[in-house]
Amino acid sequence: MSTLRAKLEFLAFPFLVIAFTTLVFGFYIYTALTVDHLEALQPYMDWTAARPFVYRVFTTVAIQIVTSVFFLSPEASSLVVSFLSLLGFAWAFWYLAIRFVPEQRAQQLTLAAPLALCPFFLVQRHIYDFPTLLLFTLALALLAHEKMGWYLVVLVLASFCKETSALLILFFAFHFRGRIKNYFRLLLAQIFIFGMIRVGLMWTFRNNVGQDLEFHLQDHIYFYSTNPEFSLLLFGFVFFLVGAVIYRWNAKPKFLRDAVITIALPLLVLFFFFGFPFELRIFFEAFPMLVLLCVPPSWSAEQPKANALTA
Repeated sequence: MSTLRAKLEFLAFPFLVIAFTTLVFGFYIYTALTVDHLEALQPYMDWTAARPFVYRVFTTVAIQIVTSVFFLSPEASSLVVSFLSLLGFAWAFWYLAIRFVPEQRAQQLTLAAPLALCPFFLVQRHIYDFPTLLLFTLALALLAHEKMGWYLVVLVLASFCKETSALLILFFAFHFRGRIKNYFRLLLAQIFIFGMIRVGLMWTFRNNVGQDLEFHLQDHIYFYSTNPEFSLLLFGFVFFLVGAVIYRWNAKPKFLRDAVITIALPLLVLFFFFGFPFELRIFFEAFPMLVLLCVPPSWSAEQPKANALTA
């Protein structure tokens, strides 16, 4: 009987992950239809999208591959890529979470994480959002487990997906100095990978309309001053999140603390200067570490031992 129960519990978690992910993706589609429509795909498919959006080629290529292999429309392929990316994110988050909390807690957080994403895509969404979330979370998980070879592979994909992959390099430089062998070799390899991809993309699409950065600080000031109810709700949520993150700060894993300093804080600055107001999807890259830092330190008390990542 105990063996049967163990098998059922083993099968229940993957089923629940798929169920919760499907539920959240359904909500994503609902908001796209009723609140703010999905962006037009054609400019991405024919590579005429404005800069910097055209640089995010990973998702475009993935959609084109699905379209060609399965004979789907680009719109249907886009939904397939987004759903699989969201599902992949859940598993990448689990892989990251088990590094810092016991297995049962990691499973609970993995089921909660997709649900917690819902407020982040209410206002606006792009086709590369969920692929970015997947690749960034997977990169963090591989770094947490010190799988540096696989991390470099994911960094290549993440750099083709969105330029915020540069923050992964900043985190690596800040956190791993003096902690691993071949530190400088790995750091230089990452800078080379990102630099070559970035320069190649900028050269390839140099004639596309648009610009690499759009300044939106004035838009933030205007929107927050003219929408006090939404502003109060937004900043109330931010203060609550910050409070949960910094509660017993020094008792939380150093890996996650360093990730907030080098990834979440720069994103916050970039958001106010170059992001649109209320566009919380910009913080997808910081989402996994913020969720794990909201976990009370007592949840990780069952971990067998600490090491350089968690101390």
